Amino acid sequence: MPSTFAESYSASLFGSITGFVFALIVLFLVHLFVLYANRTPVLKGPVVFSPQISPKPLRLALSGEIPSTQLLGLSSNGKYYKLALDNELTVAVKWLEPNCFPLPNSNSEKRRVQQKLEWLARVKHRNVMSMRAYFREKDRFLLVYDYNPSGSLEDLMKKVRSQQVSIGWDETNRIAAGIAKGLRYLHFECNPRILHCNLKPSNVMVDEGFEPRLGDCGLKRLVMAGNFDVAASAHYVAPECYQSTRYTDKSDVYSFGMILAVLLTGRDPSDPSSLGNPGGAAWHGG
Repeated sequence: MPSTFAESYSASLFGSITGFVFALIVLFLVHLFVLYANRTPVLKGPVVFSPQISPKPLRLALSGEIPSTQLLGLSSNGKYYKLALDNELTVAVKWLEPNCFPLPNSNSEKRRVQQKLEWLARVKHRNVMSMRAYFREKDRFLLVYDYNPSGSLEDLMKKVRSQQVSIGWDETNRIAAGIAKGLRYLHFECNPRILHCNLKPSNVMVDEGFEPRLGDCGLKRLVMAGNFDVAASAHYVAPECYQSTRYTDKSDVYSFGMILAVLLTGRDPSDPSSLGNPGGAAWHGG
């Protein structure tokens, strides 16, 4: 009789443990299925974030080579083009160079890049350029932004130094305050927080009313850091960024301080000949 009770107890215990383990396995498989079902799909063709842009016309416009006559600017990590769509909307297209932006091959890597681009597309602030669309095809990766016919702060600085344009303290203050507001939005109001990582005059667009908009926000995190145009950014990059790969919001503030110095003096830090000549008077219209 005791032997029968022990055997019955052991069988009951074994059955309970087996059932518990089986239930855990089922729950784990259900969890995996839910994660698989809710994962971000890999989108194909042009991914558009603006109601003003239709995917089909954008695909047709980007399917071929963009004429070199529409080139707005270039750097080691890509080229900017002006592109007119069939609905009379003009956009700026950044064509990333393959050597600095290797196209993701695995679906998990494509989802990671896609998620980061969607974060950048959610940026909504008057002093920050929003990404309107992106297009990935074979060996090409293109980003679409609003087109600014007035050009960048660097373009404005060159016109001032050549005495084609003159700006006063009000315009200077508007540009400086706008850049500060854009950085404050990226650092404190975006979730997740966005670091610019490449703030310099050529990445600050300025409209006809001297209102600035930060461009290329967070783009450096998507490309290979070793292929960034260090020479063009050297005067605006915080010294500690050369010693380590860590980039913080304070690094953006340093770049902003360098831009402020240029705004206040009118001098070009990349041109040694301009450093010995006072530029403030000409820069601020007397």
